[in-house]
Amino acid sequence: MELFLLDNSIQPEFYESGYAQYFQDVMFDSPELAAFCPDLIYIHTSTRNINAFLSVKNTEEEIDALLEETYAPFEAMWRKIEAVYHCPVIQNNFEPPHYRLLGNRDAWDPHGRLNFVNRLNARFCAYAAAHENFYIHDISYLASCCGLDQWSDPFYWHMYKYACAVPAIPALCFNLANIVKSIFGKNKKALVLDLDNTLWGGVVGDDGPEGIEIGQETSEG
Repeated sequence: MELFLLDNSIQPEFYESGYAQYFQDVMFDSPELAAFCPDLIYIHTSTRNINAFLSVKNTEEEIDALLEETYAPFEAMWRKIEAVYHCPVIQNNFEPPHYRLLGNRDAWDPHGRLNFVNRLNARFCAYAAAHENFYIHDISYLASCCGLDQWSDPFYWHMYKYACAVPAIPALCFNLANIVKSIFGKNKKALVLDLDNTLWGGVVGDDGPEGIEIGQETSEG
C-alpha cells in the first residue's frame, strides 16, 4: 500500500487495529485511534469475517434475520465513524465463499452461502449509494479476476490467518490505492481525440480544412 500511494504522491501514515479488533476500536472509542485522527478509515474484512453462516435447516425467516444480524454491526460501525471521525470510509465487500455446499444451487437457493454473500453485498451497495464519503472496495470482483482458488487459498488462512493469498495482495493494494488517490484528488484525466478519418474524411493537418470531406455527400464524410 505504501509503495502504491507514494507512487501517487501520497505519503501515508498508518494506524492498524489489533487482530480482528476493528469493530471494538470504532465502537468502544479506542484512545489510540482517536489520537491518530485518521483522514480515512479502511475496513479490511472478507467472507472469513462472517461468523454465523446459515444452514440448510434454517427457515427463510431465520435466514432473513441472520442476514440482518450480520449486516447490522457493519452499518452501526459506519455510522459511528461518520459521527465521530468525519472521514471517508472504504469498506470491502465479500468475495464468494471458497466452496459451495449446495453446488450450483448455492447461487439461488436461500440456504446457499453464495446467495447469502450476494445479498450482503447488495446491502453494502445500497448503503454506499445512499451515503457520501463511503466507498466499496470490490474484492468480489478482484477475487473473480484472480481466480477464487488463488485468491483465498486456505493454506494462507490456516497458516497465517491471511484473508487472501500472498500473491493476491499486490492486486488488492493497487485497487485500494486507486480509491485512495481518487478521494484525495490525485486522479489524472486526459481527453485525447483523433478526428481525422473519424468525424471527417481526410487528415486536416495534411489536406487543410478545405480538403477534408465532411457532411452526407460522401461515405467518408
